[in-house]
Amino acid sequence: MQLSSRLAAVLAIAAILALPAVESATPVLVPAYQSGLLLESLGPIAGNPTQMAWGPDGRLYVRTETGVLSYAFDHHTGATSGERQAVTGFDGIGLAFHGSHLYLTTYDGAIRRLGDNNANGIWGEAGELNVAIVTAIPVGSWAGDHHVDQLAITGDTLFVGIGQRTNNGRTGSWSIGTLSDDPNDSGFWSGGTGWSWGEGAYGGTIAWIRNLNAVSDVEGAANTYTDSSTLTQNLIQVDDSPIDPAILGAVDKFVVHSAGTRNPFGLCLSPTGSLWFTNNFNRADTNGDGAAGYYRYDATQSDFSRSVQDQIFLAVANSDYGFANDNWRPLNPMLNPASLTYQRVLSTTFDNLFNSGPYQLHDPAIPDGLGPNSAATGCGFFEAPALPADLRGRIFVTRWTHSVTEATAAGDPIQQTLTYADLVAVDPNTGGVVRVAQDFEHPIAVLADGTQRLLVADYPRGAIGGRLFAIALDTVVDAIADSTDNCQTVANPTQCDSDDDGFGNHCDGDLNNNSFTNSQDYVLFRAQLGQPSVDPTYNSADLNCNGFVNAQDYVLFRGLLGSPPGPSGLLP
Repeated sequence: MQLSSRLAAVLAIAAILALPAVESATPVLVPAYQSGLLLESLGPIAGNPTQMAWGPDGRLYVRTETGVLSYAFDHHTGATSGERQAVTGFDGIGLAFHGSHLYLTTYDGAIRRLGDNNANGIWGEAGELNVAIVTAIPVGSWAGDHHVDQLAITGDTLFVGIGQRTNNGRTGSWSIGTLSDDPNDSGFWSGGTGWSWGEGAYGGTIAWIRNLNAVSDVEGAANTYTDSSTLTQNLIQVDDSPIDPAILGAVDKFVVHSAGTRNPFGLCLSPTGSLWFTNNFNRADTNGDGAAGYYRYDATQSDFSRSVQDQIFLAVANSDYGFANDNWRPLNPMLNPASLTYQRVLSTTFDNLFNSGPYQLHDPAIPDGLGPNSAATGCGFFEAPALPADLRGRIFVTRWTHSVTEATAAGDPIQQTLTYADLVAVDPNTGGVVRVAQDFEHPIAVLADGTQRLLVADYPRGAIGGRLFAIALDTVVDAIADSTDNCQTVANPTQCDSDDDGFGNHCDGDLNNNSFTNSQDYVLFRAQLGQPSVDPTYNSADLNCNGFVNAQDYVLFRGLLGSPPGPSGLLP
């Protein structure tokens, strides 16, 4: 599959030529959720989005590959306005806030801390705090195929996923796709063998700073490497500073939390503060014993039924998630099965790793896991009592890949194509997966706005510029989001409100506006029976707004007696 930006490397999807511009997709809810939910288009994003967060000023912040944008956000309507360039530069992926500080991950392998002293919503201006508290992580510009990914902050603790600098966790030939550690070689995507030293100690890990308050505003203040100014074989294969037992307990240093991933792209926190993350597995066939091989050139497999699927994990400190790492598996106690403290954590979703057959082709529409080559990206929780029952308590995950087709193989005339570009919900207890919405371009990040909407950032295919969508609640199925529905418990698609009090006629029998429907209103209602009711204002007693005050309205009025008007999403 061809992508048009550097993020192709982030997700380890081989790209040689950029895609031409394509017509924008129109996402839709799957039929099972078209009753009770709405999919809203909230408008364009002036850049390629990678993560979203709520700022301390209440604005919606969107990390793009080239900076950060912010928007005023109306939680009732979902409308965005007042776009602002909050940060310019610092190309990268991750974004999070802690107190009065904004944090970014960058493609040069750093974590930056920015301030906004003058409170103008533009961070890291001249004279304001703008410092890389972590520098030179051996990914990104260090000849790597993945990067420092999304951020998550809970309390005073910062977490980040760090992708492997290789495609497959190996050393030597066919391990780095874009470049090479050997000056006489080149990346296999450009005709060489992609020879590398393999992974550094940070490669394929969840890393953390336990107490951001303990980290000073000094360049490299949280670094563990004493000298990382030059990428060397020693730095990659020998320097164990990020896992040194003498440093691991330091609250002010950037150290490894857990290891054994390939590209832990999306990070999300549960309502109780547990950390979850998505992991992009490489293109590989399962060995059936918890391990897998790899394909030279990161080539597409010829039989997707045997492919290892992308994964989602509950992060557990000092644990191993099982991906290959030739350099550090024998050296890092987190990765060494012989270590007395070793703990293997399995994917919550089915990943095919322990399946010795029979094999079944993944169906993205009826998923048995996150799917092979799906590039599972953003994740997030959306806690809303009015959600469909089978979506409550779930982890919502975006699957980036638009479509991928099996490679040709001798004797196999049919090449299967898998189409993702969707939003799925994962049961954190059972690992069950259901598709919620589909037909995005490249959905990459999710963020809840409280209990009204789940925002979905869609990365473009082709031309620069993403889009923002939302999954909104529509409890009574009238195509009006609950947050803007003037009758939240009864279907009233016209939203007619004759007295303009914020309560729709259909749930407002309070004709004298004294906040209760009683005998006084009954007298007023009887006086209106048979009277005209004209669109668009309608008669207040025309409760169903059909142009007549008649027996149908009387039945509705009887049902409202003894109750206040509403409820309405337009009013508190």
